[in-house]
Amino acid sequence: MTKVVSKDNIKTAVNLTLPQIERGLRVSSARNVLLDNIHEGSECPCCGQFAKVYARKLNANMAAFLISLYKEHKRTRDWVHHSDCFHKGRDYPYVALWGLATTRSNEDASKRTSGFWQTTKKGRLFVTRHLNVPSHAFVYNNTVVGWSAVDVHIINALGKRFHYKELMNS
Repeated sequence: MTKVVSKDNIKTAVNLTLPQIERGLRVSSARNVLLDNIHEGSECPCCGQFAKVYARKLNANMAAFLISLYKEHKRTRDWVHHSDCFHKGRDYPYVALWGLATTRSNEDASKRTSGFWQTTKKGRLFVTRHLNVPSHAFVYNNTVVGWSAVDVHIINALGKRFHYKELMNS
């Protein structure tokens, strides 16, 4: 898989706000040590936190969630709770990294998120086979720092686990 990740994007995402540096290591040196090993994963020489750029694949579960969200949003013309959509795992929120869906802001301080979603214009184009998107997002600290050079369309993302026509017609 070809990686399209620039060091400048990673530097921006890393944006180290470092505590007191031990062993006399300079901030610039610590940043360089971290950046040199960011794809394989490395312990930050300053704070000890594990840091890595993760490749997140737009997978079959995310694509199936997006189709069910699209259909329910089209039917209700309103925000849709994730429990009213199809998903087998807990990776469905990653569709937001691609800008394919968005979550409603949370007004209940006792909950981490609202749980309500809707598709974006980009997501609707993707579901209806009018748009391809990168197959992978490269993520550091919940920030996209790059995209794969390989694009995928909804049918490829669904793979062999799901059938596009069955999902769209159910």
